Amino acid sequence: MAIDSFQGGIEHKHMALGGLRKQFEDNIASVGSPAKVEVRAGLSLDQLCRLVAENTEPFDFISVDASHQAADVLGDAVLAFQLLKRGGVIAFDDYIWSPMRPGTENPLLLPKAAIDAFTTIYSQKLRILPNLPLYRLYIQKY
Repeated sequence: MAIDSFQGGIEHKHMALGGLRKQFEDNIASVGSPAKVEVRAGLSLDQLCRLVAENTEPFDFISVDASHQAADVLGDAVLAFQLLKRGGVIAFDDYIWSPMRPGTENPLLLPKAAIDAFTTIYSQKLRILPNLPLYRLYIQKY
């Protein structure tokens, strides 16, 4: 399953309308399994809430890579954790991402603040997987 608004961020403004959706579909087609991917177009918080409400079967792996704003990332993390089966893994992309010069960052606009808050609050229910690239943070649900 894939959830995406297909609106992109500032870095995608050069693309034609519909360009992200086409790029996504081309990528899925290139691995030869397009029929195996359910696509839910929309904002991640809305779609994750729907999946929770639908009592969706828990997932083995979830990648969180949507908004970079801390409040959005925290919401995605909490909902994704509910949808994750025990032993499953969440990969948080852009853990140390920042478009700003060092020392001028606003933590409310960065994923790291939310990911750190989430891992602290849920620390008794997860473990951080060690020795993986720092740009992404991987956690496993107990």
